[in-house]
Amino acid sequence: GDVPPKKPHGPVAYSPADGRWPVKAPLNGKVVRSRGGDQVGGFFNDTLIAYDTTDLDYPVDLAYVLYGHFKPKGLLSAETRVKPGDTLGYLGDMRRSLGEIIHTHVQVWWARTDALNYNHVTTKDPAVLWAAILEAK
Repeated sequence: GDVPPKKPHGPVAYSPADGRWPVKAPLNGKVVRSRGGDQVGGFFNDTLIAYDTTDLDYPVDLAYVLYGHFKPKGLLSAETRVKPGDTLGYLGDMRRSLGEIIHTHVQVWWARTDALNYNHVTTKDPAVLWAAILEAK
């Protein structure tokens, strides 16, 4: 018999080019660094934020979270303070997601130096931080 056509889902169900897909801050924090202009190899446009985790059941009082694959416009400047719900940037497109499903890269470190140098082997499991955030609410 005939195979029904696949229904659109995931990234084909919306147009990320319209800039309506913000990524929000989960905690109070401060922007350590933003790199834009589609120049960052692998991430295109990324933002590193130091979040205050003192009120969470989490091993450190400051967590460094890198977000990647943003659009180049709307990136926050270094030293910008953010609070929960503030927009950090906007979801990029297929090209900025390296041809993969459209997504935002999220990576967590406990040490500033590791985060600034993208020391991949010292990355912490982001699910542990998100669980602590959800438990605190």
